Amino acid sequence: MNKTIETPKARFYFTNREIAMMAVFIALLFVVDMVWIVPYFAIFIYGIFYGMVLIIAARVIGKNNTIFLIGIVNTVINLAFAQMYGGTLVAFAYLAGAIGLEGVLRLSKPYGTNRNMAVIGALAYGLVSRATAIAIMVFLYNLTLPSWLTIGAIVLFAITFPIGGFIGFRIGGRVKKLTNPL
Repeated sequence: MNKTIETPKARFYFTNREIAMMAVFIALLFVVDMVWIVPYFAIFIYGIFYGMVLIIAARVIGKNNTIFLIGIVNTVINLAFAQMYGGTLVAFAYLAGAIGLEGVLRLSKPYGTNRNMAVIGALAYGLVSRATAIAIMVFLYNLTLPSWLTIGAIVLFAITFPIGGFIGFRIGGRVKKLTNPL
């Protein structure tokens, strides 16, 4: 009679290699944040690069809670360094966007393998993160933002993040083949 009890793996079970890869993707997200040094050009490419890195991370690591964990770490780092335009609490926009993207990516089985879900997830990230950032700036910090700026910021992220998600899905498949030899 076999008396061994098999314990289920935790919800956040990642190997050391996967954690190291997540750290690389978090570092890449901070490199993408450096695009704001040239603000007139950055507003158009930020969403493309950011969405691309997020979807590549989801495809390469390929486990539930990958984007959620990256969002938590990104939020904590941005809260610690208080670098956010509009106030420190705007860092919670990263977490809100990650929750939206994670929810959409979980609809595809296996995780992150459906191109349409990746593009819709990137759209969800862009819309949720920008709407959260604007809501925090307006309602918590009482900033007065013109309607055209608010709508423009949300629409711009709704266009650029799905483009980045599509490109990231294509690149992510190639990167996964390179990093996971059979």
